[in-house]
Amino acid sequence: MPSLPSRIGSSFSAGLQHALSAHNAILLLFYSRTVRIRCLQCAVLNGVIFLGSIFFTNVALFPLLGYIAATLGVDGDGDSAGVEVRKAVDGIVSVMFSAFWFTPLYIISFALSSHWYQGIAVSAFQHWSSEGRFTPERQPHAAPSKAIKDMVAEEAFRLVVVVLMLLFTSVVYFVPWIGPLVSFCLCCFIYPFQIWAYKWAMQGVDWSAQVAMLERHWPYFFGFGLPCTLLTFFYSTFVAAGMYALVFPLYIVLAIASTPPRVGFIPPLPLMGASRFAVNVGLAACARARRRGGGVSGGGRSNLNRDAAAFGRGAPPTPPRAAPGR
Repeated sequence: MPSLPSRIGSSFSAGLQHALSAHNAILLLFYSRTVRIRCLQCAVLNGVIFLGSIFFTNVALFPLLGYIAATLGVDGDGDSAGVEVRKAVDGIVSVMFSAFWFTPLYIISFALSSHWYQGIAVSAFQHWSSEGRFTPERQPHAAPSKAIKDMVAEEAFRLVVVVLMLLFTSVVYFVPWIGPLVSFCLCCFIYPFQIWAYKWAMQGVDWSAQVAMLERHWPYFFGFGLPCTLLTFFYSTFVAAGMYALVFPLYIVLAIASTPPRVGFIPPLPLMGASRFAVNVGLAACARARRRGGGVSGGGRSNLNRDAAAFGRGAPPTPPRAAPGR
C-alpha cells in the first residue's frame, strides 16, 4: 500500500491530468453537432459580447474619456480640482456601465448559458460510458426517475450551500497574509463541485453522495479545479465571471469523460462542514419558530427536526408537509 502522501499526490495528479485532457472535448466537438452549436453560442455570448464589452470599455471608452478631459483641460495634470472631476466622471461612467450593461448582460448570459450547458452535458453523457470509454454513436440515456419535490429540494439546498461557500470564500480573501491563498484553494473545490453536478445529475447521484464524493476525493477535485481557478481567480469580478462561463462547457465534457481513480483510503476533508452547520442552524431555528407559532403539526415538526439532523450529516432535507386543514 502506497504511503498517504503518495496516494494524495496520485489523486491530485490524476485530477489535474483529466482537467487538461482537452483532446476529449475536441473529440466530442468533432462527433456531436449539438455540442458544436452550444459551444459556439457560449463563445459568442460570453466571449465576444460579454468579455468584448469589458475590453471595449477598458481600451476604448475610458481612454476616450481621458482624451476628452485633456481637450477640455480637466485631465487633472497639476490641478487638484481637475483630478477630482476626472475621478468623479470615471466613477459615474463605471457605475452606470456596471448597473445598466454588465449586470443585466451577466444575468442574461447566466440564464442562457445554463440552458446550453444542459444540452452539452446530455450530449456528452450519451457518448461516454460510465467507465470513461468514448463511443462515436450516441447511446440512449434514460434520465433517473426522481420526484419533482426531491429534485427541487436538492437543487435548492445545493444553491444555498454553494452560495454560502462563495460568500465565505469572498470574506476569507480579506484575511491578512493567508486570506488570498485560502480563498484560492476553496475555489479549486467549488468550481469542480459545480461542474461535476451535471454528470452526477445524469447518473442520479443524490446531494449527500455528491458531497461525500467531493470530500472523499478532495485531492482529485483540487487538481481538477486548479486550471479553471488559475484562469479566473486573478481577474476582476466580471472578467472572472465571463472567463468562467466561457470555459465551463469544456470542463463539463472533461468531467463526464473522467472518473476519480481508486488510490486507496484518503482521510476525508469536511469542505462542506461550515455550510452544513449554517443550514442546520437555520433549519433548527425555523422548526422552533414554527413550534412557537403553532404553524406546524406534530408530523411537520418531526419532519423539520429530522431534516435538520439529516442535513447535519450531509443528507438533503425533505420539504415539511403542510399541517392538515391549511
